[in-house]
Amino acid sequence: MTKIRSSLLIASSLTLAACGSNPPPAKPVVKIEKPKVEIITAKPIQQIEMVDPEALINRAQQAENWSEFAKLIHAEWMLGSAPRRAELEARLWNQLQILPPETIDALRDDENLDTQAWAELANLAKQPKWRQAPLEQDLNTFFSDAYVLQSFYPEWKAQNTTAPMQIAVMLPFNGQYANVAKDIESGIIKAMFTANNPNISLRFYDSSHDDQVNAIYTQAKQDGADKIIGPLRQEAIMQLALSVHDENILVLNRLTNLPFYQLSLKKQSEDELLAPGIYEQGFRKIGILTSQNPKDLQTAQNFSLLWQQQENAKFDLAQIDPKERDLRKPLANLLHETNSKARANAVERAIGEDIEKQARVRQDLDSIMIFDKPENLAVYAPQLEFYQSPIQMFTNQAASAKKRSELEAKPDLAGVRMLNTGFAIHPDNIDNIFEAFGWDSFWAQAYLPALASGECLSISKTGKLVLNEKVIESKLIWTEINSAGNPQRIYPSRYQKDLLETTDEFDESELELEPANNEQPTLPENTSATNVTAQLNNAEKTVQ
Repeated sequence: MTKIRSSLLIASSLTLAACGSNPPPAKPVVKIEKPKVEIITAKPIQQIEMVDPEALINRAQQAENWSEFAKLIHAEWMLGSAPRRAELEARLWNQLQILPPETIDALRDDENLDTQAWAELANLAKQPKWRQAPLEQDLNTFFSDAYVLQSFYPEWKAQNTTAPMQIAVMLPFNGQYANVAKDIESGIIKAMFTANNPNISLRFYDSSHDDQVNAIYTQAKQDGADKIIGPLRQEAIMQLALSVHDENILVLNRLTNLPFYQLSLKKQSEDELLAPGIYEQGFRKIGILTSQNPKDLQTAQNFSLLWQQQENAKFDLAQIDPKERDLRKPLANLLHETNSKARANAVERAIGEDIEKQARVRQDLDSIMIFDKPENLAVYAPQLEFYQSPIQMFTNQAASAKKRSELEAKPDLAGVRMLNTGFAIHPDNIDNIFEAFGWDSFWAQAYLPALASGECLSISKTGKLVLNEKVIESKLIWTEINSAGNPQRIYPSRYQKDLLETTDEFDESELELEPANNEQPTLPENTSATNVTAQLNNAEKTVQ
């Protein structure tokens, strides 16, 4: 009993000791951190610049960005009223009708479904009737949701059964300009087959005798002519204009105060196009290298005078010594290559050992304009590439090509820029510039409503055709030679903005027509090389 009690007492004392001798554990202290406040300076709300949709559409059209052009029209169409939608559809359709086949094919592969549908319809419209049925079925199957099928297509299909168009062509198939007339005839026929429009037919009339022009016109109208191309010669045109006032006539020469539309094959005035065109491409300090041929000297003078009229434009000029056999020296002297070698030799003498040398040409030029024989350009262009220079080279030689044989590939001119014709870029089956002229006359007359509505004709061969009142003017196209030696267009076309040729009235001699006896015309050499050289030497030509 005593043991049990003792055990209880011990246990009790242990329990009390455990409860009484140690204090309870302290409660943890929680720190409350102050919230971090970041003060951000309020930025002013940016004002959203409102852009006119019409301006965007015009910009895309001027730049010939047809994919963007179609998308912008679609976006505006979605927001427009019924009249506005009809206007936009007509504008897009008019432009598609005059785009070259390769451009239509590219749009058929566009990422935008509606653009594809429009391009498919444009392709369908140029096919013969027997091929249109399966293409229409594909159009309705694969593009049923495209907006062109909902509105424009039904109306177009209803109007596609209109009466055929007959075009009468009046040309002088006999006499001095018989060869020219035959080339123009060939170009017209080639254009008609390319258009592949079964609604258009041609009929040709001989207008060699001026006193019979009115009778020929009357006969053509009695035969059912809806539109007329020609006459070609000024005398025949003036005779016709005395008694006929028909706006369906497109004459192939230029006269003032005519009641007819006019298209002419004039000698392109590169003097007025080169300097502003190069300046528009962003170049300001140019070196001019010219031969002492009177024609080249005159052109170089005109170029330098126009160049000085551009704001902050500077130039330096060098002439090619006709006795110099090494064609590399004139360009080397203009670029101060000899100065670079002299500096390198001085360094070698100073350090007493040879160094690896690379010619360092002058850095104050951003471009070079060369007036010389085409064959000599094949020396200058690789020479500039050897220098590893960023200087851009230009020449005036391209637009003078009049035959397909003059359009051979020139890979040695890769990178050189020049004004060109559509004939040089895409000759297709055209053999010479007069066929190109005939080609353009067909497209201009057949699609005159599109030109009259402000569209441009890019399928043309003499240049891009634009209607200015009753005169259809041709704009030369800026191109650059690719690695294969062929000219390619430089985009965007703002480089050619407002660079329409602006020469005055002319006679047949300015056409450089080839006489019927096949004698090659010669250029007049009536410019004194001494006088031109003196004028050039007196011009300010220092590059700052």
